[in-house]
Amino acid sequence: MTWTRSLSELFARIDRGEYVRPMAAWKELLMADFTPVVFEPFGVGVWGRTLWSMFYFKGKARR
Repeated sequence: MTWTRSLSELFARIDRGEYVRPMAAWKELLMADFTPVVFEPFGVGVWGRTLWSMFYFKGKARR
């Protein structure tokens, strides 16, 4: 595990507690009810270090 990943996981745990949901799990959860139009992962950080791994999701409701 890299330092950057450790730091982002630490912030995620502080922010959300012990049950951090990985990005793959979010994608699976969202795709159960939506057809993805846009799924763009991105990092938010400071001084060249990623502190939070986030994503933008836009989808159409499945019928």
